[in-house]
Amino acid sequence: MAHIFSCPHEAAMESRKTALSAYKSSLIAKQTSVDLVEEIVRGITERITLGTHAPSPNPETSHAAVVQQQELGWVSFLQGYVGTEWRQWFQTVTRTKAADQSNTWVRNLILANWTYSKAIWDSRNALVHGKTDKVIDSKVISQLKKRIKELYMMFKRDWFCVPYSSVYLFDHPILMMQQLPKENMRCTQSL
Repeated sequence: MAHIFSCPHEAAMESRKTALSAYKSSLIAKQTSVDLVEEIVRGITERITLGTHAPSPNPETSHAAVVQQQELGWVSFLQGYVGTEWRQWFQTVTRTKAADQSNTWVRNLILANWTYSKAIWDSRNALVHGKTDKVIDSKVISQLKKRIKELYMMFKRDWFCVPYSSVYLFDHPILMMQQLPKENMRCTQSL
């Protein structure tokens, strides 16, 4: 899971940058102080790339919320495991003792985390699997053709690796098998 939030692929980094900008804006819109936003952003960017249990850069000066979240993990933070110290920090910064206001802020923080995580996940899926049905279908067909080639190579090395009842499939040229409709090519997956 941490890889999704720290993948070094250029397109992944660009989508995280865009999602992070929207994330910051949503937190500020929910009356989150700039210091709090910057510390949260530092946690989900720098500390995730260092590892979920990497020590805080300067534990003596780090806020209790950062230290607590470091123990819980920053990937966990994005999954909704928000340390209780964040609420305390919010109450201190806003000078409020109202539980309703701080509870609402924590709910909004978790919602912002979910929105950020989902944006990155959607971007990752589009990058890996394709954005349109046509691209997705093309990738599936490419994988099926690759699998057919592997099976032919395996059969060529040792034809006993295929059940006798399926040997007839290899009587046809590989190119012919790779031109079959997708559903027919999928049948080779059971070999």
